[in-house]
Formats: sequence, structure tokens, C-alpha cells
Amino acid sequence: MPTGNRSIRNVIFSFAILFSTSAFSVVTEYTLPDAHTVPTATFITGSTGHIRVPVSVLSDAKVASADGLVFRFADGSNFSVQTLTDRSTGHAGVNMHTWPEYLLGLKTKGPEPESYVKDLKLSGEHIIKDSIAPTEIRRFSTKNGTGYWAVGKEKSAIVLTNTDITDQITVIYTKDMSESKILNTILNGVSL
Repeated sequence: MPTGNRSIRNVIFSFAILFSTSAFSVVTEYTLPDAHTVPTATFITGSTGHIRVPVSVLSDAKVASADGLVFRFADGSNFSVQTLTDRSTGHAGVNMHTWPEYLLGLKTKGPEPESYVKDLKLSGEHIIKDSIAPTEIRRFSTKNGTGYWAVGKEKSAIVLTNTDITDQITVIYTKDMSESKILNTILNGVSL
């Protein structure tokens, strides 16, 4: 494997580990509030990562590009948006819709390669469980797919899928954002 691909796989595996928990096997079905009725700016990462962020919250934000997009607010809270593909994770050909299910412990076996399942189970144990320590795992419908939200006190992980695109997903990681701020800034503007 070329060094660049190995590096990408290591980054993706590390990112996956940062957001996982196979200790959670219960999911709460969740309905997102009505979408924004205020002016928004649209940000796109890959084919699945389209989000609208209220212009009003961008006035005190800095936005940078680093393997996706990073939004940092004056109060220190932040979130990042990244698109992951089957190839970038080192598992070409897998249906990425299963990624959040294994990561969050909602699915423990299936037709996917054993190495893929093992990577995500390990990531779930070390990242979601230990780093995010979610109090709840939520699943919700979006315009074009399904979203998963590991809700933690200081950190959260959100994974978005698109029904028509099986080789990629969008992962959003938040830090020091209240549930209300996550809803108003990110989730109300999910427009896969």
C-alpha cells in the first residue's frame, strides 16, 4: 500500500476511534425540529455533506479547511465536518451506511468484511464510549437519508448518510456545544 494511502487510512481509523461506542446498542428515534427559516450559508464537503448554517452564528466564527471544514466560535466551541468514503477508510466496496451502525454498537455482525467490523467495534469502544461518553444515541431522518447522533455532555458525534450514495458518509464532531446550539447551528440545516 502506498504511504499516502496508509496515512489516510490511519487518519480515518484514528478519526473513527475518536467517535465510537459499541457499548450503546439502544437508539432513540428522533425527529428534527423544522428547518431554518433564517438566512443561511451552505457548506459542502463531498456528495453527502451539505449543511446550512445560520448566517447570524457565522459572525463570530472562523471557518477553516482541514480534511473537511472546521468551524470555531468566539466562545471556544467548535465543530468539524468531514466526508469519509469506503476507499478512504481502507474498506473499498463496503456500504458506508453500515459505518455508524457498527461504530455505535447498533449492529454487531453482517455481510461486511470482518476487518471492517473489527475496526469499527474497536473505534466504538475507545472513541465514542471513552471520549464522547454519550448519554443517548439518536437516529433521525433527513431530506435524503438517515442521521445518527451520539449525544455527549461536552462532545458529540453526528453521522449522516444519503440513501442514494452508499460509498460515503458525512461525520460531524462537536466540542463544547450545547444540545440547543447543535440543533440550531448544525442539525436544523442538514440538507443532504
